[in-house]
Amino acid sequence: MSSASRELGESCKVLLVEDDGDTREQLTDILRLWGYVVETATDGEEALERVRQHPLPHVLLVDLLMPRMSGWELIAEINKSERLSSIPLVVLSGCVEETSFLPPADAHLPKPLDLARLHQLLDQLALLRRAR
Repeated sequence: MSSASRELGESCKVLLVEDDGDTREQLTDILRLWGYVVETATDGEEALERVRQHPLPHVLLVDLLMPRMSGWELIAEINKSERLSSIPLVVLSGCVEETSFLPPADAHLPKPLDLARLHQLLDQLALLRRAR
């Protein structure tokens, strides 16, 4: 990882919404190694509570298939709010190949994840955020 990449990440807070504990833990470790500040939620309901009650993350990484509130439901709720719908949103799911079923998002990445693509995408979103 370049120092520029780490510098971008250090000022970028990511909310990772993933119900699978192993995947959540591994992605959190990787994102932190890249320099991102990471918060996690285990389902859409927890994520929605976080974004409503805490400072907004700079990027949301959202799985689709989760208990209590799915990624589809979370994204629908986020899009109802002008404040929340401004958060860049990346869908991480095994369902990405079925594009007709995907919710609106800034990007869709299939699982298993291409970590280089994820890193590139997060850096792009961090640069866009910095330019605003």
